[in-house]
Amino acid sequence: MLPEAHCIHQSPGRLRIRIPAGKGNKAFFAYLQEQLGRCRLVTAAAANPVTGSVLISHSGNVRAIAEYAEKNNLFRFVPGGKNPGGVAHVTVTTYKTLDAQIRNLSGGELDLPHTAFLTLVGAGIYQISRGKFGAPAWYTAFWYALNIFLKAQAKKEKSS
Repeated sequence: MLPEAHCIHQSPGRLRIRIPAGKGNKAFFAYLQEQLGRCRLVTAAAANPVTGSVLISHSGNVRAIAEYAEKNNLFRFVPGGKNPGGVAHVTVTTYKTLDAQIRNLSGGELDLPHTAFLTLVGAGIYQISRGKFGAPAWYTAFWYALNIFLKAQAKKEKSS
């Protein structure tokens, strides 16, 4: 039976997997690093037996690398591990989901950065209307709102 591998981080051209069953086994990870280096899609593989993980730099798609690993009896990818992408993955996924929901509800007129901008401007106006000129909340809200707005504008200009 092949050891199970879980994706713990993925970005374009990089993949980090964890193989809990091999943790601490230097021979296994040395062999794994050597065999992954033979895959035409893998540009580099760095195994760490102490953490039970392998960092794979690649020029292909992860599915093809997973198929190579299974075909060569190295490991079997198990999708949807306990924490496939960590906190960053959860944050990005939540952001993208919320952004898509806002775009859908507004008919494409608003996105998450613009909603945050409007919310922060509204919070600033609310603070002023309550006579809270001395509290930093209203101008801090304006500052953050402006920065979010400017970053969103810059991102739109780059993509155009």
